[in-house]
Amino acid sequence: MRLLHCLAALSLVASAASSQVPDGWYVYGTFQSSQKGETGIFMNHPRNPGKPIAITGLNADLKWVPNSPVNQGASCLVYRPSDGALIVGERAPNGHSVDLHIITLNGNAVAKDVLYSMGTSATNGEIAQAALLPDGKILVGVSSINSGPMKDEILGIVDPVSGNVTAIPSKPRNPFLDYMNAVAASEDGKTAYYGTWVRQDIGEVFSVPLPKGGTPTLIAKVPGGISNLSSDGKGNLWVATIAKNPTQTGPATNLYKVHIASGKVTPIPNKNGRINAISYERTTGNLAVLTAMDSLYTFPPCSVFWMTPEGKDTLLSTPDKAVPSGISYNPNPEVFGTGTNLGNTYTWQMAPNPGGLPTLGNSKFGLVLDSSPGQPQLALALLGQGRLSSPVPVLGFNLLLAPAQLLVITTLPGAKSMSFPLPIPKDSNLSGARIYFQAILMEGLKLASSRGVEFTIL
Repeated sequence: MRLLHCLAALSLVASAASSQVPDGWYVYGTFQSSQKGETGIFMNHPRNPGKPIAITGLNADLKWVPNSPVNQGASCLVYRPSDGALIVGERAPNGHSVDLHIITLNGNAVAKDVLYSMGTSATNGEIAQAALLPDGKILVGVSSINSGPMKDEILGIVDPVSGNVTAIPSKPRNPFLDYMNAVAASEDGKTAYYGTWVRQDIGEVFSVPLPKGGTPTLIAKVPGGISNLSSDGKGNLWVATIAKNPTQTGPATNLYKVHIASGKVTPIPNKNGRINAISYERTTGNLAVLTAMDSLYTFPPCSVFWMTPEGKDTLLSTPDKAVPSGISYNPNPEVFGTGTNLGNTYTWQMAPNPGGLPTLGNSKFGLVLDSSPGQPQLALALLGQGRLSSPVPVLGFNLLLAPAQLLVITTLPGAKSMSFPLPIPKDSNLSGARIYFQAILMEGLKLASSRGVEFTIL
């Protein structure tokens, strides 16, 4: 499939700025602690090292200015793929409201910011981490809240439609020792997972049923105070810690994969010292990583990395900001629309995409479509520059791509797993090009269609 020839002929050029975080990019926040530096929200290319792009127009609680309280800023951050919004949780000084922000962007500027208060901070209260639930609500893990809807609780659910903040009854075994510091949710939204900081060298992972709550169930212990959790959707939690190495000669073990059902803990050796935030990239199977502020144990401190699941890392930026805390990403590629199934069901492999990210020079980039229980006789591949605002029925199937903007139409034999190679040349003119893809499948004398796939060349 000659994607590179079609795109090169068009000499497409695009800017990183968009109505949201650019496709594939990382987005993360920082907060003030004992270390001073610039707080705020920033974006980085996921593979090319470079300086971060700052989000402008932030609420004052997320942006440090001279003479403002030290302990404030963004403590956690989640990108919401459905609309490109940023879900940002505060760290707030004593006596201040601890808010969850839902931020809509226009380019790299804030267009709208809706706040939901968890209550009043007691000794640096914060929303340590948040997770999206399937019904559109948001799971939050909080600490040090002494009034309001989350008073003396550690887990809650925020409903962005009604504005309600509802505490989930779940007391830690020892509230004076088990400091809630991380949270994640199951795929079906029926279970919350949270991680605690017990001591510098001990952290624990628990599960709690949603939405009713209850007595926490211990899943696993790790040798380090937990800073972040991330679910990979495959039955594992990735657990980051900011443990210090007592020898002071190198980083302590700081990253673990925990199998939820068995509690098995697998250390992931790496060179990143104290990790303060992680996000499992489901589209690639890799990890987005932020390191903590302590230069004695972190190499380098306050930095942004990407890391393979085996622990091999690549430094993207050391932006000289305040404490990095909370990282997420805009998936690239991702599916959209509704296809048309007949005798078979068609599903794109997206977690991970076998072809990886659509980066310049990725000659192995492509898409894979699975068919079950049978297979089509023929596949027609459509590649274009535009998508329709709503599906258009054509010959019995849903067409999702704009016919006038189609670039490639080609065929290949049907199979239970069909690979569509889309090699991307190392041509800077292609950077930022938005591409749309759909497969039309022949089953006997009838036509079915896949969902669409959209991606931006990085």
